[in-house]
Amino acid sequence: MNAVISDMLGGFVNGCISAKVFEKHLYAHMNEYQSELDKNTFDMLVFADYGDESDIGHLKRFMCDAFPASLYNDEYFRSTNKADIAEAYRLSHPDMSLLVIDLSDIDTTDELHTLLKRTLSLPDTYGRNWASLEDMIDLSAFRSITINGYGSFYQKNVKDALIFVWLISKNKSGDCLLTVNN
Repeated sequence: MNAVISDMLGGFVNGCISAKVFEKHLYAHMNEYQSELDKNTFDMLVFADYGDESDIGHLKRFMCDAFPASLYNDEYFRSTNKADIAEAYRLSHPDMSLLVIDLSDIDTTDELHTLLKRTLSLPDTYGRNWASLEDMIDLSAFRSITINGYGSFYQKNVKDALIFVWLISKNKSGDCLLTVNN
């Protein structure tokens, strides 16, 4: 399946791309969707009422297995290099005030820096160390920062886990809520 279509469907199914943005995209790319999807799925998408929560809920339930939230989540869409998808995500989240950093699958500090570079959209000049992060980090746009999976990373990298949370705490705006979950 076309990567843009797959991403748009995955984003819509998992609430990362709003129904309004998805509907506009669907109708602008009708021929592509018709050639890529089976007739039943295509018909369901075309004839759905995107203003009706029950229609939207039915579509999401129908497609949730094909587009799992573990793949199509906010982190995925924030870090995409596909312009159409990034724009659809931005339009679906106009203030981008929530930042979620998931450390559940992070074992090393190097992996953490890779995740931070992608999640925070740090430039290629990012040195992948704490001093470089402190110089480049900008958390001013966020009203809420959530760190998930902190406990497992802490057990493997105590010093770096503490430095990481300290830097996030130090660089967030004063009214930003920081939540750290195990």
